[in-house]
Amino acid sequence: MMKYHKLNHHLKSFVEIRETERLWHFPFLAGLCVGLCLFVGWFFDKPAFGNITSIGALTILYFTHSSLEKRMIHLVACAFGMTFSFMFGLVFSFNPWFSAISLAFITFLAHLITAFCFC
Repeated sequence: MMKYHKLNHHLKSFVEIRETERLWHFPFLAGLCVGLCLFVGWFFDKPAFGNITSIGALTILYFTHSSLEKRMIHLVACAFGMTFSFMFGLVFSFNPWFSAISLAFITFLAHLITAFCFC
């Protein structure tokens, strides 16, 4: 019975609506960044490039409410991390075993950096 209660609690947390401190225009800005990348890829008849660049445009989601210098450093670090992760995954995608090991390594590095460097 206890496992059912824990599972029920986790399922309820998926549909829970919480109040946010972000302003109303922030979801609009994130959608505009992703949509603009997809539109440019569609316009030049390269939708795959539009998909890839829209992943990079998601760095706007890491925008924080702090000083300008801290925001710039944080966004550059996030953009570099996404670029490095994409490049590292692309280099080791030739073999499923190397791909899985590289995914584990990228996940470990991401956890290490976010746990100890952005405190």
